[in-house]
Amino acid sequence: MAYYGSNAVVATAHWQANQPSYSYFVLRDSFGFSSFTKIANGHYRGSFSSTLANDAYVVCGSMSSENSASGSNTNVVRGANGFHVLTHTTSQIDVIFAYGSSLQHSSGNANHGEHHGICVIAN
Repeated sequence: MAYYGSNAVVATAHWQANQPSYSYFVLRDSFGFSSFTKIANGHYRGSFSSTLANDAYVVCGSMSSENSASGSNTNVVRGANGFHVLTHTTSQIDVIFAYGSSLQHSSGNANHGEHHGICVIAN
């Protein structure tokens, strides 16, 4: 775990979401979560291994842009509907990776990039 000042990385998750053969979700690595699951296309939930002291934490999110030039169904997080935290408590977090302005109704809010990741930082 890396410490910078009084802040600490308390949880991370890395998953793959670009193949329909595994329903667009394979967890590759996680730390600090007892579970990390897909709720719906583009919507993911992590349950912390230990309850946090408070919910004053920062969440950073990233998604790779593989296959970003796939015609009208562009897989790039952008706009106000891109990555955002839907809910956060001391025990779990829900994050959204959405298409932004190029939302495709045929695939819901999904953003099927090869590499998705989040990092939770608390003080």
